[in-house]
Amino acid sequence: GNRYFWEGQNWYEYFYSLMVFNVICIAATFAVIYFQEYLPLRNSLQEPLNFPASLNASVSFVTGTFWQSH
Repeated sequence: GNRYFWEGQNWYEYFYSLMVFNVICIAATFAVIYFQEYLPLRNSLQEPLNFPASLNASVSFVTGTFWQSH
């Protein structure tokens, strides 16, 4: 409805917002990692990461665990 931004959110709205934000961050981080061979200044890239490794790196980076398998 007509709520103002300072009224806050209930737990369901907060959880939904958090999950949407995390999915957007994972997708953006995945895109940067997976397509980094096409980005400028890629000279130091030894070999590009495959799909599973890129997904693993992006999820672990966004969630704060940053488990490095590459």
